[in-house]
Amino acid sequence: MGKAEPVIIEPIALPTIDLLSYAMNVRLWSVPVKLETPVGQVRLIASAEEASDFLLNHWPTEGGDKHLLARRACVEALAGSIPASLARKAFIEACEESGMHVVP
Repeated sequence: MGKAEPVIIEPIALPTIDLLSYAMNVRLWSVPVKLETPVGQVRLIASAEEASDFLLNHWPTEGGDKHLLARRACVEALAGSIPASLARKAFIEACEESGMHVVP
């Protein structure tokens, strides 16, 4: 049997992290939302990504219509389909619908 030809593997260029691009991808809000939950917990939500996590995993009450709209808005903002400001507005409305106090 003959020797096998060596396989040449081309190096892969790893992407560099551009903080501005990262901020745009997670849809950071110009002003974070500070809220107080019904049990007195204070949270600071700064992006559509954080809001989405809070809406899906940490929502302290039963979700209503505005909760569902906010979830959709955050997903759309993360996909770049709508401006982050619309997701922020929808998130604030969902918080108010559920009785949370949004701190100005």
